[in-house]
Amino acid sequence: MITKMKFQTNLFVQYDPNPENYANPYEFSNVHPDNTYQIENGMLSFETLDGDEIIYIPAEKILFFYTTCEQVS
Repeated sequence: MITKMKFQTNLFVQYDPNPENYANPYEFSNVHPDNTYQIENGMLSFETLDGDEIIYIPAEKILFFYTTCEQVS
């Protein structure tokens, strides 16, 4: 029997320069898993899961960003 598992990709972006707040980055849930995160023209861009929307975030204050993948029910 083959069990299909669902996964979700989340993008976390840290703006706050205070290291004490690094544990609380801003979260963009359920982004497209095949995103190529790039900074162009001062903006970080990525697609939503359904590909209907491209989100642009000003990159000048971004300290770091990362993604996670988690299993969902």
